Amino acid sequence: MGWSVLSALMADSSWGFSPQELFSLIYIAGFSGAALRLCGRFLVFQLGTRAVIWSGIIGIWISLIAIFWVFKESDTPLWAFRIAAACCGFGAVILPQITSINRYIYPRRMRFISQEMPIGLGDAGLILIMVMIPTIIYWNPPLKNIFTEYVLIHDSSNLIGVIHEGHGLWFQWLILPIAGMCLFAAWLNRFSPAVNIQNMMLTRSASISSWGRSWLLLLLVILASIGIPYMSNNSMITGAFPAVREMSIFIVIFLVIFAMQNLAGNQIFAEQQLKALANREVHILALMYLMGHGSFLGLSVSLPLLTDLIFSYIPTDGHIGSRINPAAPSILSYCWIGPLLGLSARAAGSWMSKHINPGKIHQVALFALFLSTVGMALTITSALSSSNPEFYFFRFYMITLLFFIASGMSSGSITSLAIKKIPANYADHSLIWIISISSFGFFYIPALFADHWQSAGPAAVLSGLSIFYLTGMIINWFFYWRKGEESLS
Repeated sequence: MGWSVLSALMADSSWGFSPQELFSLIYIAGFSGAALRLCGRFLVFQLGTRAVIWSGIIGIWISLIAIFWVFKESDTPLWAFRIAAACCGFGAVILPQITSINRYIYPRRMRFISQEMPIGLGDAGLILIMVMIPTIIYWNPPLKNIFTEYVLIHDSSNLIGVIHEGHGLWFQWLILPIAGMCLFAAWLNRFSPAVNIQNMMLTRSASISSWGRSWLLLLLVILASIGIPYMSNNSMITGAFPAVREMSIFIVIFLVIFAMQNLAGNQIFAEQQLKALANREVHILALMYLMGHGSFLGLSVSLPLLTDLIFSYIPTDGHIGSRINPAAPSILSYCWIGPLLGLSARAAGSWMSKHINPGKIHQVALFALFLSTVGMALTITSALSSSNPEFYFFRFYMITLLFFIASGMSSGSITSLAIKKIPANYADHSLIWIISISSFGFFYIPALFADHWQSAGPAAVLSGLSIFYLTGMIINWFFYWRKGEESLS
């Protein structure tokens, strides 16, 4: 999540990376987090809940050390940043643990809110990061000699407003508050119930073989996250397989599932996972949830860099130019409001699903997503053909708010629908699968912007997404809204 804001600040400072390279940092971190979230249920079975939290906290510390290292020198190569970005997915293993344990420590009447609360708080963390990083990074740190200072090459912004050219940035300074939050989480973890999901008993230890299998899987996922951009940027591979991004998602998901099945070490996990994956309903719901929550995540992490590149430079021949726009809006002052509205709309969608068929709510939300992506594409096209792109910022911003509200409504309705439709005996595996698939929105949408930035442009990416939502409306109508499906409400 943090790389969404860091990449925008790197574009405003003295780093010489191209837009495609900056977007690659976002989607590598997103890919790592999504794949590791897919592994979360496996880790809970292997280690128990408390050990998984410890593993996530240790992983976050590793990512903080990596961030401190890459921002130490101004000539750090791109491959080092990609390794640091891949390490930032470690924290994602915590969410499936929280979602799993809540099913066993809360009564049945509170099960819905206990499943929704961790997801909502995770999305709230995205908003917190968007507010915290631009605010902290401009402070003068008390120990300047251990931090490297960078300088803005043009005006930037934070929650307060415009930060002018020439102001200092301390990227390494942000690791201290995050490290403090990790210490607080570690202290709270001492009081969390250490549930072993295999037998629903409290446990405080895990075998050496379980730790070995778990960290082997984590290492394989991190290596895959680092290798994805190099595979997709290889001209020989992309020439033979044009849809290499889509293929990479399916390949990694297959490999993670295969590894979990063979490293599980117990029959319970393997049987429940296969039952979940054999259910057609689970995959349809995962696709629907990807359209809602995956879109929310993907645009949230892409928006700071996307808007910064479009409105902070004067276009040249319909493309992003190199001349600074002196009238550029304060991008980072506003980019967090859309995700906040989306989070609120998610709660509204969940509540409405108790009284209205969730399929109807999802259909309306998909139609709003279709309209908003078309509107964003048209606005970007107009902005890139104008010498004053800032005139189109307010229109673009209001359309993004509609997008986030619609994606939140979609997420809430599909979560309610999944809880109604999925059998209870393997609901945990199914919900983790659905949530994890949606997390690949972190990867896919920034990757689309990176791939088509120079060729088709960002407007074409958004136009392609509108077709995706139009297809989703047809699928949703067939399975959850047409005559005969009203019983779902």
